[in-house]
Amino acid sequence: MRYLTTGEAARWLGVTERRLREWRQNREGPAYVKYGPRTYRYSMADLEAFRDEHAEQ
Repeated sequence: MRYLTTGEAARWLGVTERRLREWRQNREGPAYVKYGPRTYRYSMADLEAFRDEHAEQ
């Protein structure tokens, strides 16, 4: 399974890194894995699921 950094995930979703940090703080964004005090990774499967859930109909 491929994991992306915050920067890579933000670019893939078309949002800023700041937006992803805000989502993490508010528990609103895609699922993530925390590897250390400031290290987060996002799986492609979770990013795709988040995108699909929030796609405009």
